[in-house]
Amino acid sequence: MHKKEKTGFPLLSSYRGKMLIAAMFPVLLLMIASLAYMSVTVRNILQQNFEKDLGLYLSQVDDNFSKQLSTLYNLNMLLVSDEQLTADLKADPLTPGTYEAAAQKIRLEEQLENSAIVTTYSLATVDSGSLLERFYLFRDQDTCFKAMFRNRGAYENDFDHFFLERYKEHIFEGENSQMGLTDGILWYAFDFTDPDTDRVLGTLLYHINAEVLREIPDSIMEYDGAIWQISTDDGELLLSNQDSALIPAASGDGTISEQTVSDTRYLASHYHISQFGLTLSLLVPQAQTQLAAARSTTVYVLILLALAVLVLAICAAIVYKVTTPFNDLVQSIGRIEQGDLQAKLPQYKDMEFQELSHVFNSMTTKIDHLVNDVYQKQLLVTEAELKSLQAQMNPHFMFNVLNTISIQAQMDGNENISQMVCTLSQLMQASISKNGTEKVTLSQELEYAKFYVALQNARFDGKIEYQVNCAVPSLLDCYIPKLTLQPLIENAVVHGLEPKYGEGHLAVNIYADASSIYIDVLDDGVGFTPDQVDLELSEDAPAQPGHKRIGLVNSHKIIRHFYGLGYGINVISSPGNGCRVSLHIPIDRPVKGEKNPCTESPL
Repeated sequence: MHKKEKTGFPLLSSYRGKMLIAAMFPVLLLMIASLAYMSVTVRNILQQNFEKDLGLYLSQVDDNFSKQLSTLYNLNMLLVSDEQLTADLKADPLTPGTYEAAAQKIRLEEQLENSAIVTTYSLATVDSGSLLERFYLFRDQDTCFKAMFRNRGAYENDFDHFFLERYKEHIFEGENSQMGLTDGILWYAFDFTDPDTDRVLGTLLYHINAEVLREIPDSIMEYDGAIWQISTDDGELLLSNQDSALIPAASGDGTISEQTVSDTRYLASHYHISQFGLTLSLLVPQAQTQLAAARSTTVYVLILLALAVLVLAICAAIVYKVTTPFNDLVQSIGRIEQGDLQAKLPQYKDMEFQELSHVFNSMTTKIDHLVNDVYQKQLLVTEAELKSLQAQMNPHFMFNVLNTISIQAQMDGNENISQMVCTLSQLMQASISKNGTEKVTLSQELEYAKFYVALQNARFDGKIEYQVNCAVPSLLDCYIPKLTLQPLIENAVVHGLEPKYGEGHLAVNIYADASSIYIDVLDDGVGFTPDQVDLELSEDAPAQPGHKRIGLVNSHKIIRHFYGLGYGINVISSPGNGCRVSLHIPIDRPVKGEKNPCTESPL
């Protein structure tokens, strides 16, 4: 059969593909131009907007940081403006260990704690809590008042000692306010002065919760490579998200400017808080702004691609609709090439295609009529030949059966005639019950063979050992032409086992592959030379004595009439080595909805 040549570009080789390309080309060209415009102009606009948004975001971070630290400043002012607290600090110290001194300590510490709670509670966070861990009011090295916001722990005395040392250092350095990071503890010192005389009445030392301050700039870490630092005016780095050197602040007004650090360009904002001498530095890699613009561009490209797919689908639907008659014609021609001569084109609304459909359908109708006419004539000839072969086989089979009964009656004095006649009647009844049918199931054909072997065993006093082996039981439901297996068994008995001295073995092995069934009839009889059987012998050739060929030849021809030249019988034998006759037919199973060629069951 002629095969169509395949090209490397099937879309270009088909009419539909060319129409689709012609429809899509201007759309794709417009989208490419739009994408180029987007890359040049819209990308710059997006980048500028991103930098503005980043500036607002950094300003918000600066404000949140300032609000947290302003609570300390407000607490300082609240305590300094407290007249009772100022009066207690101005008065002479009470004698340690007395009731009055203990009562004063309890009262002042409670006042300090309440003031701190009122000032810092509104800015406490769920994760890290309040900005203050604890704070101390040192009157001198021997007198201090303490407020805590956490339960007293096992290391509380260590904290007391730590802040006493910070107080001593603060007094020694003589600074009014100071913040530092020592041994991982962030602390802040502030001198409590008399509002009237500016005389130092004591020193406030705060233990600051560093995690609260970390939470504020950590929010910029959503930008890869971002840096934040908290440093003092003395150049001490207090907190940072990286182990890097202090980054110098260009200005402290919080404006955004470009700054290069370690050969990397950043958008930097430095916010200075003068009350505490601190600077918050926030740096975002400039590449992040380009990345955000690239993300927006990617979204735009994806939208364009989605539109392109939608346009492609619409164009494909239109092209498919317009070219459907051409495709129908190609498919119908392909069906004719495969042997389907009843292929037809549907009716069309367009006048040109309707005319094409009418001419094509008329042509296939005439071709189908001519081919079927020749086929029916050939089928009648084949059916006549088949019936002739089966009619020739039936008398031959009945002759052997009757001959066996006659010999048995002469040898046994009529002792087993009753049993043999009964078996013969069963065999005849089974044969007559299928009169007019061309196929039976394999199980029915084996039933005929069983009756025949039973008759022969009665003749030979059971010297024939007969067995049937089926690899797959479902094969017994497959069809086989009627009376094609029994002649193979008859051949094994008459020409193989009957001349043999002693017992004989006869086996029928049934197996299959993907598309065929194989039935092997094996005997260990005397065997014969293959040239004694000519399976291709014509029907009108004269029969030889002894019935040496008619059964096998007819079975072979019946199978070929039913299934074609690829099937039939194969004989393997040699003198003294028995015989193997293989019957090869296709798997012929019942098809749902098809009329069963054998409508009755065997007896």
